Amino acid sequence: MLEALAVGFMILIGVIVGLFALVLLPLALVGLALKLLFSLILLPFRVVGWLIGAAGSVLVGLGKLVVVVFGACLAVVFLLGGALLLPLLPLLLIGGFIWLLARVLRPRAAHGAPPHRAGVSTV
Repeated sequence: MLEALAVGFMILIGVIVGLFALVLLPLALVGLALKLLFSLILLPFRVVGWLIGAAGSVLVGLGKLVVVVFGACLAVVFLLGGALLLPLLPLLLIGGFIWLLARVLRPRAAHGAPPHRAGVSTV
């Protein structure tokens, strides 16, 4: 009796699994077909996205290269300029001190007085 009940229970489970398979297998096939259909429909957009990504990567790489080359050129210019101007530094300092001294010693007009114009009579 117990064996018959176990066999009946196993048959019931087999029927339930079979019914689930009958319901889920077509749903899985429909889902697979829809996924394939949408992937085929959207494939051109995916290819365009890959191309845009590749072009963007190339442009970013070129931009980095331009920045590095420009930075290297600027560094060379600054190094050469510093090497050429370093011997002139004492002359520049002396000239700057003379200019500052000339500014300090130059007489200034009174604040609020009109500026002097050459050739114009104030009488």
